[in-house]
Amino acid sequence: FARSLLEGVVTEFDNFYHQMQKSGLSARPKLVGSGNGIRQNRVLQQAIEGTFLTSVLIPVHTEEAAVGTALVCCCCHWTL
Repeated sequence: FARSLLEGVVTEFDNFYHQMQKSGLSARPKLVGSGNGIRQNRVLQQAIEGTFLTSVLIPVHTEEAAVGTALVCCCCHWTL
């Protein structure tokens, strides 16, 4: 049951990706996944890799939102 649920989620990711491509998004050669949902769930990673036919890159930082916020703050600070 769990695998089917995750594969359904990935199918929706794929549908959304194709809709974005129709709107002008160029193809992406790499996928980056963030958050514990993908970091700690190898079945989800495999489902994504199988659907998109590429590996999923997982950031080394475990608090992606905090790291991203810090990077944005640094960029904004130096450009003001």
